[in-house]
Amino acid sequence: MRRLSLLLVVLGGINWGLVGLTGLDAVTGMFGAHTLPARGLHLLVGLAALHQLVLLLRLIDTPLERRALT
Repeated sequence: MRRLSLLLVVLGGINWGLVGLTGLDAVTGMFGAHTLPARGLHLLVGLAALHQLVLLLRLIDTPLERRALT
């Protein structure tokens, strides 16, 4: 689950980088603008970002000695 959410966040970040740099939205290009699949993928990327945020906050709260290196 962690790796999948990280992958989604990275791919979403790359997509936003493309939007900012070239105006090209890969999700819209694949699924069309405002379609259910495009909205679903954007929702999944947003949920993955929230998941990564929770993991980051937990890591910050964990003392350095107890952090797992996995």
